[in-house]
Amino acid sequence: MLEPHEGKRHEFKNLNWVAKFVAKNIWVTNHSGIIEELLCYVQPDIAFSVMKLDSKSIKDDNQVGLLKPYTIPTTSFIKPALNKKGKSFIDNRDYLFGGQCEEELLSEIMAVTKELQTYQIRYEDFRKSCLRCPDLRERKKVTTPYGSISLLNNKPEWDLERVFGTLGEDFLIKYRKVDMADR
Repeated sequence: MLEPHEGKRHEFKNLNWVAKFVAKNIWVTNHSGIIEELLCYVQPDIAFSVMKLDSKSIKDDNQVGLLKPYTIPTTSFIKPALNKKGKSFIDNRDYLFGGQCEEELLSEIMAVTKELQTYQIRYEDFRKSCLRCPDLRERKKVTTPYGSISLLNNKPEWDLERVFGTLGEDFLIKYRKVDMADR
């Protein structure tokens, strides 16, 4: 609806909302080149804060063995898996966006956004309470009438300063990537 209008920003003052068109750029990143530049021009301890070893490229048993002394204790996350009974409690609503005026559509989007935020908070509380469960920590998987909850380890991480000091810059350039997440 807003595409034919000029400008990328549209204000809806009576609803206290702003709609913006945001370009999504797709980039190809030369990780090894960036890492070389960072190690040449930035102090290593600062450069390490934006880099990590790529666990996908470290598959060889010899490399895993080399990195074992540098492994940082892994953290965990929960993964719920609902069965049919559990899925029956999921509220699957179809939202029909279209046919409304801009104001009505925006009001509906606002309501759905608030509902999503409420569910995200509830899920985060659930996740935290599961991580504190001693039974789950011990058995790694708990089955309920609604499905199961598994405790899984995150990908391994390594002490990059020690890896750099022992295995050298070439190892980091070969098996490292730059963390491109927004900070």
